[in-house]
Amino acid sequence: MDVKDQESHHVPSPRGFIKWTIHAADGASQEATTAITDDRWSIQLASDAVAEPIQIVWSDGREDQYATPIPGRIPARELNGHTVVALLDCGFVLNVQDATTLAPVHAVSVTLSAPSPQPYRDTQGLPEVIEKIGRKLEGDSPLLLPFMPGTIVGWVRAPGYRWRRFAYKGREGEITVSLHAGSDVDVLVKALPTEWPNPKLDVYSQAEDEAAGDLEPWAEYDLTADGTASVRGVPAGRTLFVVVPMPNMQTWGPRLGEVSADLSPGVCQPLVIDLANPATKAEYGAIDTLIAHAAESRSSMSRIEVQGLDVVDQPSAEHYIDKARCEKDGSYHTRCENLRAGTYVVTLLPIAAARVVTVKAGEVAHVAFDLAKQCAMRVIVTDPKSGARLGGDVTLLVRPSQTKHTSAWEELRAGGPEPVFTVHCLPGNVTLAASGPGRETVMRDVEVTPGMPDVEIALGRERALPIHLRALQGASEVPLPSAFWTSVRVTALPPCTGKYVTIELGTRQVASLVALDAPSATLFVDSPGRYRVEFRSVAGIAAPPTVEVNVDGATTPEEVFTVAFD
Repeated sequence: MDVKDQESHHVPSPRGFIKWTIHAADGASQEATTAITDDRWSIQLASDAVAEPIQIVWSDGREDQYATPIPGRIPARELNGHTVVALLDCGFVLNVQDATTLAPVHAVSVTLSAPSPQPYRDTQGLPEVIEKIGRKLEGDSPLLLPFMPGTIVGWVRAPGYRWRRFAYKGREGEITVSLHAGSDVDVLVKALPTEWPNPKLDVYSQAEDEAAGDLEPWAEYDLTADGTASVRGVPAGRTLFVVVPMPNMQTWGPRLGEVSADLSPGVCQPLVIDLANPATKAEYGAIDTLIAHAAESRSSMSRIEVQGLDVVDQPSAEHYIDKARCEKDGSYHTRCENLRAGTYVVTLLPIAAARVVTVKAGEVAHVAFDLAKQCAMRVIVTDPKSGARLGGDVTLLVRPSQTKHTSAWEELRAGGPEPVFTVHCLPGNVTLAASGPGRETVMRDVEVTPGMPDVEIALGRERALPIHLRALQGASEVPLPSAFWTSVRVTALPPCTGKYVTIELGTRQVASLVALDAPSATLFVDSPGRYRVEFRSVAGIAAPPTVEVNVDGATTPEEVFTVAFD
């Protein structure tokens, strides 16, 4: 089908698509969509029902031909007993090319984020997660992307290539995505233990271009009842496959087994993980935890958290204490198994203590807590100018100093006739963080001992100077996950002695919902000077270059950077 104007000239056009239908004399019909590329409206109608190309001559005016979309259909044509009906539909075009040869890619699979009837999820989720709630498109490059309100995030891949993230906004436009060679893996897990329900497969890419030591898996897959999973679009190179159960309130969710493999680019590889094979657990150890007088815990949410300090690709684990399972003497015993060798922090929460322990392969490390040794520490927050004690709208957070996990923070309330905060914890080091409306945030490490004097924290008025960050892909803003923004590091350059205060994430609207990702964020520091802003990579997003920013307190510096999706 050669689409021309009334003077039989090719019509220069924004790229788009021809949607066509062939109606046969017997009532049968065929439908397809064909791309208009290279600024030509000359395309071949590939169909067994039509013996030769058909020429469509426009009867509408030239201005109508540039409309998007053009109302109505191109006039129908008869050919060999078939009626050809075509409709021009311009839109946002996705060009997918090989990163090395720049040739168009075939058999492309696209998954677009879309609002879910369930509470809205972060659209920056891993590709197999979005596949469950998003919108799928398939075809050869180029593909026409549908219009949806707001900025739409998607993932694209093809056989032999790895997943890559992209984003677009609006009804019309064009974007080109280059795909790098990737690997497909058909995984079979044998000897799945029946005591661990709902097994999952976590995939950690250890390729050179991936973030080193990233604790987040590159992908997560549910295993079928027979232990299979189809892993697609993994970056080629060293890859770690870990089998874990779905944790619940009474289980640690330990690693059941793991296998490393060197994946070849452009190849579909089989992989067998035999959990009965000792080699899958050769590097594992365990932590045995004893909590004396656990029955005396005042909190129904008492739990143990295990977090790796120097262990690559080891997510944290937690276990809630079941007081009904305490021993006769009131103690509670539990073991976290299948931990990779390395250094861990074992934290008893809420507001108790933490222990640093070394796990060796094939051995069990022991940790003990005694809740009968809890002591009280009083914290008084004051205004440095008036000396008045502050309470009410002041927030005081506390956690054991050894752990950095955000879930370890516990919030305290001021009580009694005077605004005094009381911390009940085991002896050891804790970190306090005090803040309040219009006031700065003050953090302090304190060693808790029995009978210690009151701790006083002076909470001055806040001086927060902003640094605005904005992410672009081309000329359009692109939303990034909150994990990307919160991983940004801000450090003062000498002679500046200021420090990072807090972060405020931007928002974006998708239909009637507020998305959990944002195209911008504002970082706050507490004094003028020159600051270094460092970014980290997260799954699918490469780290932008480090920048240095001057903060003068009079204007808001803005750093605009281009997002590179991996």
